[in-house]
Amino acid sequence: SNFFNDTMVALMLHVSSPRWIILFLAILTLSGYLWSQNIGKNLLITLTAKSRNGQGRRRLTISLTNEKDLAANDDSNNHDEIETPSNRDPLAPIDICRDDRILSRVGDGSPPELLRLQPSPYCVSQKVLVYRHKPDYARGEDKHYVWDGLKKSDCLAETEKFKLSDTWIIVRSGENCDDVNRLIKMKVKQLCFYNETCFLPSWKIIELDYQDNPEKLRPCWNGLEIPLDKNNESVIPESNLKFYRRSMVVNRKGFMNDVGNVQLYYQNSNSTKPRTVYHIPYGVRSDMVLLVNQHLATTYNVDLPSTTKTPLNPVWISNRTIDVRYFWFSMARLCKGECESSQGRNDVAVALRNWKRTHQKYNVEVSLAGQKNEAGRQFPSKDYMDEMLHSKIVVVAQRDSHEDMYRLMEAFSSGALVFSDPMLFPPKWLVEGQHYVVYWSTSDLAKKLDHYLIKCPAERLKIANNGWNLVMQRYRSFHMMEDVVFGDHDL
Repeated sequence: SNFFNDTMVALMLHVSSPRWIILFLAILTLSGYLWSQNIGKNLLITLTAKSRNGQGRRRLTISLTNEKDLAANDDSNNHDEIETPSNRDPLAPIDICRDDRILSRVGDGSPPELLRLQPSPYCVSQKVLVYRHKPDYARGEDKHYVWDGLKKSDCLAETEKFKLSDTWIIVRSGENCDDVNRLIKMKVKQLCFYNETCFLPSWKIIELDYQDNPEKLRPCWNGLEIPLDKNNESVIPESNLKFYRRSMVVNRKGFMNDVGNVQLYYQNSNSTKPRTVYHIPYGVRSDMVLLVNQHLATTYNVDLPSTTKTPLNPVWISNRTIDVRYFWFSMARLCKGECESSQGRNDVAVALRNWKRTHQKYNVEVSLAGQKNEAGRQFPSKDYMDEMLHSKIVVVAQRDSHEDMYRLMEAFSSGALVFSDPMLFPPKWLVEGQHYVVYWSTSDLAKKLDHYLIKCPAERLKIANNGWNLVMQRYRSFHMMEDVVFGDHDL
């Protein structure tokens, strides 16, 4: 065995054509026997058939070479060198779970990247009237999405003169249908000057419904009347009357176990002429982007961007000391009456506590942070965003009564990997497995935590980076307002 392991044997055989085949088979048989006996396990067999020599015979060279000695004798092939992204063979397969090119970006000391948003594909100047809402008194969704979107958009400009406006946006107008219809007729009279026929193809009327539970306040979308001229012809096209709503379902209780239990709410059998209702989810809040920018500018000693339209990328920060973060009551007895309407959230909290018991070296936090309810919707909470910025994975879960919440986009803004329970109407541009992770049950949640946190940290970072870039390019307030005004699709 030492002979085969430490030396190279070269057999130069000069045989006639019929005989070399028999010898060749004999050599292969011997090699197979030696291999089965673990003799010469590292041998490299080289067969070379050269052309006929001057005497008309073939020359067959059979070399049994120790592979380790061959590597040691070849100075250009040093296998002891540690493989890094710079010397890796570009054709070699890459382990996505442990990709050094991704993992090495975390905490490498480089400043966070500044994302410059792409210009709007629309950019047709439009004057927008927001019915019965003023920016100084705006709250919640009106403040974060409608007014912030109009202010930051390169295409839209707010006006209070309804005669000059190209688009009307009506927010939560379910109780004001009659007032809206009277104002619409007033504009028609002023613009058409009592002409027999009148057509205003550029005028758009859009209703936005951001309610949590659509059963509490019926929207105005069946009550709005298309304005008519004296000949009872429509003054605006039917397609210019558009309706967007956030929560498209009622009663999600037990959704992960029984999809058929969910009821769609946007259909209305009383409508004499069915109208299309588009989905509009919550988007990225600019005040939360500002908190992230301030945190990164302070941490990395870089200049604070002059506007939140140029966000800093937080995905690669190194001080994410919380492995899994879930914002819910730490104990069921603290819930009071809120847990009764959030059984799905309670189940997720229990599942995470159980996962923590079997993975004690991982930091799993289940508790609330920041301000709750209306206060949390009005003002950004630094403590709340700091918790997300220190988390590798943020888990979100819907309420039993409706879909969508602020926290989904806030989690994306922090650069963490987002885990979400399934939604019938998720934000349109998000792709499961590419931008975020969907868990379909509490057991599936545990399996996917094992995969993305323990087995595949590089894949976790890659998906988190994809998700952050997508929401910053598609779900800012100005993106959504431009889609509402110029588009005809779900968001």
